[in-house]
Amino acid sequence: MTQQRVAATDRLFGYTTVRSLKFEFDPERSVCDLTLQLENPANRKALILVLMQVSNLKLQEFGGGLTQLLYLTIEDIQEFQLDRINFRIKDVERGMLQCYCTDFEIREVADSEGST
Repeated sequence: MTQQRVAATDRLFGYTTVRSLKFEFDPERSVCDLTLQLENPANRKALILVLMQVSNLKLQEFGGGLTQLLYLTIEDIQEFQLDRINFRIKDVERGMLQCYCTDFEIREVADSEGST
């Protein structure tokens, strides 16, 4: 696993509250992308996690009030040489979310983006 990807899981630590989840299909590329906005309840800061070319998305017990992903991990699985799958994203604590993706991006939420 690359140092950059290990750092990605560390960067998500503490960002447990799901502010928004957006699943989009791009008909031109024939792929689905998933965007999660996650908040750290301790300091009210937020991050956006964009998962590109998502496959095998599994959600369970999601919504109905406050939704938290308590231990979200990003695992580099490129060594398995799966078609268009490089990473496994998983909520280890409760198993509420799991999927595979080609790539991902983590970015900070600007103050203007933060309110929902």
